[in-house]
Amino acid sequence: MSFNIDGFFSPDMEQFRAAVTSQGPAKVWFDCAHELSRFALAMVAGLDMPPLADIQHFTLAALFIRAHQSTQAALILAERGMIGDARTVLRSASEGVIAMYGLAADPGFIDQVVYDYQLNQQKLARVVLDEPAFRKSYSPAEIAQMEATCREVAALRANIDETKRRKAIIWDQIAAKHCPDLYTLIYRPLSMDGTHTNMDAINRHVQTDKSGRVVGLKGGPDAEGIQEVLKFATLVLLWALVAMSRAFPKEVREDCIQGFFERFNALPGSAA
Repeated sequence: MSFNIDGFFSPDMEQFRAAVTSQGPAKVWFDCAHELSRFALAMVAGLDMPPLADIQHFTLAALFIRAHQSTQAALILAERGMIGDARTVLRSASEGVIAMYGLAADPGFIDQVVYDYQLNQQKLARVVLDEPAFRKSYSPAEIAQMEATCREVAALRANIDETKRRKAIIWDQIAAKHCPDLYTLIYRPLSMDGTHTNMDAINRHVQTDKSGRVVGLKGGPDAEGIQEVLKFATLVLLWALVAMSRAFPKEVREDCIQGFFERFNALPGSAA
């Protein structure tokens, strides 16, 4: 009953975590994911961190660290049966891995990332500046900073030839060019009930009987879907490691990555 009082902070959650990580098909998936996570940490520790002047490799390393942290976050959420939240984190991580592939193939992709960021900063500022109800919630100093941001971005765009101006990043286009399988097999499925609010997301909290009749709502830890989350988490990190091996071929051993792919393919449900 303690879950009804404390939710996922309940002491009973430790019992759930211990059960799902130590028995059944999920155990071997957790074991593989944790071992892969340790391998990735060791790889980062042994990496000669590129200088800031080498913006391509420096950014790639930063994106990999972010992807690794997100996969660890997803494992923590999965251990507690927070399946929808784990999928949301992994969807975000997969977008970062798509960026890794774009950057590994094209050093100039970082300019597009920066440009996209500047455009979004300008858009966010304009939302506040153009709406009096929002504007009055900010201090004069904050308003001045937003106005300066709009001027700076406008000046940057004015100095770029119209034919060379970059557009906002559309991730499916980046993925189609550099890693179409990643987009189709990971990014899109994780978007369905992760980022977007749709029937899949709603049904995750609907309780049905054996006949499929709706009998109520449900919260709390969910053991269903854990194995799929672990599958996605493992794949996201493996894809990130492959991108790193392309950018750091001397430091990131492809044979070790291939070994994990082979282990992945031997796990129960890997082909499902």
